[in-house]
Amino acid sequence: MNAAKKIIKRAPRYTFSDGDEKTLFFAREKDNVNLTPTELIDISASGAGLIVALDEAPQFGEMLKVEFTVPGMQKMAWWARVVRVSEIENKKWWMKKSEDDQFIAKYAFVALNFKDLPSGHKNSIRTALHEKFLELQKLRRQRKLKQILEFINENKWKLLAFMSLLMLSVGVLYFLSQPSANYDPKRGSPWGQRFDMFRLKK
Repeated sequence: MNAAKKIIKRAPRYTFSDGDEKTLFFAREKDNVNLTPTELIDISASGAGLIVALDEAPQFGEMLKVEFTVPGMQKMAWWARVVRVSEIENKKWWMKKSEDDQFIAKYAFVALNFKDLPSGHKNSIRTALHEKFLELQKLRRQRKLKQILEFINENKWKLLAFMSLLMLSVGVLYFLSQPSANYDPKRGSPWGQRFDMFRLKK
């Protein structure tokens, strides 16, 4: 299994954020008129993941006609096969197991695999995701820089004191490393007279 994971390369997957158009509509192959709205979770050039009400969820292996918006681009429509359906546990932690949950909304996670997606569609998705990844990297760098500047501003006096002590320590060490007047390159300094200026009795 581990060897298979190394050989099979997974397509880069983009997770939708609050600013993206998350709606995906699907229609079943036998009834491609009635559209069911869902919430997109992520997308790649090979498929997509979405959240849908449990009673409206498609069946495993079912073929769907899907319509969605590629991040930063226009809408796209194609066919996809359901490769995974799993119910999402929506009961709160404080609820008792025996408590009646008939009024709790139930959802399912559905994974789709695009069926023979044309190369033009694949390239459009890959280009859009690449641009999104670059945009996210830029935002992360800007956020990191902002955090650093805020840290420096909040701790500027501590940092100034630290730098002053550091420079003072370097200066003291440099001074102590300099040869004294009685230093002889061949013999070094006489024992106990390395810093003759500090001697109290002469």
